[in-house]
Amino acid sequence: MRQLTARFVESVRTNKLREEIRDKAVDGLELRVTRTGTKTWCLRYRRARDGRKCVLTIGRYPDYSLVEARNAAAEARCVIARGGDPAGDKQEHRQSETFADLAQHWLTEHCEIKKRQSSIQNDRSILKRHLLPRFGGMRANDITRRDISQLLALNAQSSDRRFATGDRSRKTRPTRLPKNRRTVCNANRVFAVVRAMYRWGLAQGLVDNDPTWGVRAPVREPTPRTRVLSDAELMRFWFGLEDAPIRKIDRIMFRLAVVTGQRIGEVAGLAKRELDLSALDPVWTISGARTKSKVPHKVWLSPLAVELIRSAEALSGASEWLFPLTKKDRPMRTPNVVDITKVVRPVVCIDDFVPHDLRRTAATYLGEHDIPDRDIEGVLNHVSGRGVTRRHYDHAVRERGKRKAMMLWSEHLEGFCLRTIVSHLELPVGCRY
Repeated sequence: MRQLTARFVESVRTNKLREEIRDKAVDGLELRVTRTGTKTWCLRYRRARDGRKCVLTIGRYPDYSLVEARNAAAEARCVIARGGDPAGDKQEHRQSETFADLAQHWLTEHCEIKKRQSSIQNDRSILKRHLLPRFGGMRANDITRRDISQLLALNAQSSDRRFATGDRSRKTRPTRLPKNRRTVCNANRVFAVVRAMYRWGLAQGLVDNDPTWGVRAPVREPTPRTRVLSDAELMRFWFGLEDAPIRKIDRIMFRLAVVTGQRIGEVAGLAKRELDLSALDPVWTISGARTKSKVPHKVWLSPLAVELIRSAEALSGASEWLFPLTKKDRPMRTPNVVDITKVVRPVVCIDDFVPHDLRRTAATYLGEHDIPDRDIEGVLNHVSGRGVTRRHYDHAVRERGKRKAMMLWSEHLEGFCLRTIVSHLELPVGCRY
């Protein structure tokens, strides 16, 4: 307990999961600080009718300053002194909220804190297109399992209208998906969003029941892709890029994705500050903010990868991005890559091809040449292994194994790409690559 000040509230931090700091000025008022920096004002009190301990959440800082939090706590104390129960009243009000209110709480209090921006956008889209038109005005507690099942059945019976009508208002949507995958993209994703929202609401005390309990995904998920390019197809892809009507720097982007085995979105958004080409062993470090696993990832660069990067730097000029858009003020994004892939695919003449197949091809080659699973996982930046040793004891990053794997894959590519690189990237005479 301490005398809180505005300066202390603004600057306080903690390494604990959550720390509670009591205020001497107002009995029961406390500031909850989390490791992520979230600060919330709460009031602890005993309910008059039964003496039960209760907690009233006043609001977050800086939405509520120290003075405002103290005033709100003092007003609540007056209600408590008259036998009232402000936390219970707030709970009753929340339980009478609509489905739209629950969705907004879920988005702002959970998704915006814990999810990536792209995932938040997808969730908002599903809510806007599928859930809010049907349930938005209903009380969240009144929605039944039958209501959820009927909605999912309707989604499972019809594919997205944009696919059916050929609407190109969002050109980056995967319009080439087969019909069974289009249906899954709707029905199962809708189910995942509404289930996650109700489970979160139940844990937070915003709803009394979960209508998705016992409901199964409406459509069986398609079998995961296993497409691996043969050496002949890989060669055809590498050579065929020269005939595709795309920018020269876009060809380098695809080739760098082949050489490094990294996700095409991570390659497309590569910032020059992430590169260290002057080191004895050149490396590309992807920050946790850009990786799927949210863990920083070190990619060892082979001489082949370095030459590709040097060529891209010459083309990108003063831009801070290695693969900028035409105006050079923004990097390439996955939607842009999807559009380019649509142009490339008919030229390279590879059946059932998507850019992620390049990553799977690299991993398969490494596995066939006796590279340990842990090293392949390290190259791909995959997090796996649930055993006690992996979770709590063995935190080795295995950088030497990762580098060895990257060099092995690069040497394999050099076998059929050497002449193409020399002739098309316009490297200095006498350069190895």
